[in-house]
Amino acid sequence: RRTRKSKISKTGTRKYSNSTNKTRNEAAYIISAKWILPIIPENTLYTNHSLVVNTNGTIADIIPTKNLNKYPAHIPRIRKSDHILMPGLVNAHTHVPMAALRGVADDLPLDAWLEDHIFPIEKEHVSPEFVRDGSKVAMAEMIKSGTTCFNDMYFFGDETAKQVDIAGIRGVIGSTLFTFPTLWAKNDKDYLDKSVELVEKYLDHPRITMTIAPHSPYNVSDQQFKDTLKMVRKYDLPFPIHIHETDKEVIESIKTYGKRPIARLNELGIINDHLTAVHCTQLDDQEIDLLAKNGTSVAHCPESNCKLASGVSPVSKLLERGVNVCLGTDGVAANNDLDMFGEMRAASLISKVVNNNPKNLDAFTVLKMATYNGAKALRMEDKIGSLQVGKQADLISVRLNCLFTAPSYDPLTPLVWSASRKKYVSPSHF
Repeated sequence: RRTRKSKISKTGTRKYSNSTNKTRNEAAYIISAKWILPIIPENTLYTNHSLVVNTNGTIADIIPTKNLNKYPAHIPRIRKSDHILMPGLVNAHTHVPMAALRGVADDLPLDAWLEDHIFPIEKEHVSPEFVRDGSKVAMAEMIKSGTTCFNDMYFFGDETAKQVDIAGIRGVIGSTLFTFPTLWAKNDKDYLDKSVELVEKYLDHPRITMTIAPHSPYNVSDQQFKDTLKMVRKYDLPFPIHIHETDKEVIESIKTYGKRPIARLNELGIINDHLTAVHCTQLDDQEIDLLAKNGTSVAHCPESNCKLASGVSPVSKLLERGVNVCLGTDGVAANNDLDMFGEMRAASLISKVVNNNPKNLDAFTVLKMATYNGAKALRMEDKIGSLQVGKQADLISVRLNCLFTAPSYDPLTPLVWSASRKKYVSPSHF
C-alpha cells in the first residue's frame, strides 16, 4: 500500500490518498464523501475519497474517488458530497434503561439525587419490562445522534441485549453489583452468578459483550471486588466502575477505610488495564500517575458532572500523563440526554476555561476521545473506533453544508463547535 500523509494545515486544507488492493467481489457497497476522517492515523483527513465496505461489514478500502473504476459499476454506491464520514461515536459510560427516568429528579447533588430519588424509584419499579422499554428509547436516541457503540451499567442486562440485537447497534452491557439486595439480585453470590451467566451467554455474539460492573467503592465490598476481578480476568472483560465521582465519596472512604478509594482499589488489584474509572473528578497527581502506570482508562462525563456539581475531571493532566480518556454521557436521569456531540463540546469548553488555555482539548483531541479512546477503553480498538482497512464499518456521516455548519474552513471544527445531533447526522452502517 502506498500512502501519502500530511499534518493539518493552518488553512484546513488537506489532501491524502490511502489505497489497498482487495478482491473486487468482496465489496458490498461504496460510500463516496467529500471528506473522510479516519481518526487513526492521527491528524489525517482524506479529501474526495470513497470507503468500500465488504459483505462481512468490514472496511475493504479507502481510495480516491477518481480511482473507483477498479470496482465494478454494479456495486451499490452512496454519495455524500456534502458530508464528512467519521467513526461512529462510542458512549463510554451510560445507563440506557434510565431513559425512562429522564427529568425525574433535577437540580440536586449526587447523594440526594441517588439516595432520595433514584434508588427508591428503582427499588419499586425496575423490572425486565422497565429495562426493555427504557432501552428501546435509548437505542433510538443514540442511533439518531451518531452513537454506534455504548458501555452500559444497569440491571436485567439480557433485556438491553435483546434491544441491541434488534437495533443493530453495538453494546457492552455491564451487570451492576451492590452490597444490598435489589429487584435484580438478592445477595453477593446472586449478583455474581447472574452476571457471569450473561457473560457466558453472549460470548460469541458479534455486537454484544456482557461484563460485570461494580457500582462504586462505597457500594461494593472488598470480597465482591476480588471475586469480580477473577471473572474479569478469566473472560478478558472491560471493567467499568464509578470512582472518585465526588469529594464526599473520598472523604467517606478515608473515614471508613483510612484511605482514598483509589488506594483501596489498588490494594485489591482493581486498578489495571481492564478498568474504566468513571468520572474521576477528585484526583491528585499521585493517583493520575497510578492510573497511567497501570493502563487504566478514564470515562469523562462532563455534562453529568456539571449538572450534579460533582466536580471536574483533570482531563488535560490525564492525557499529558498518557491516560486513555474517553467520553460518556452518563444516564439520561443525570444528564438529561445521550448526546455525544454535546459531550465533546462540553468537555472542550470546560477544559479551556479551567486551564485558562483556549488551545486545550482541540477538536481532534475530543473527536478521538469520543471514538478511538472509547473503543480502547472497551478493549475493542482492533475492531472499531477508527476507519481503517480490516476494521468494522461502524461509521456515521455528518452534513457540513447546512445553515448551522457552513462554511467549513476546517471540516473538523464544525463537528465539535456547530454540528447538531438533531439534524444532519446519520449512521451509515452498523
